[in-house]
Amino acid sequence: MATCTMTVSVKRSWWVIPYLRACMLFAWLTGMEPDEEKIAATVTRAMKIRMGRK
Repeated sequence: MATCTMTVSVKRSWWVIPYLRACMLFAWLTGMEPDEEKIAATVTRAMKIRMGRK
């Protein structure tokens, strides 16, 4: 039986961590709940996924 190896590489943009920290800070300062769907959509756009086969 043949064996196939797949590799998955996920990279994020440099601004993701500061963005998440800013969201947490504003939520804490205002006492409001952040919109998780909007945050997830924004962070998803910053992800670069690369798949390869060896």
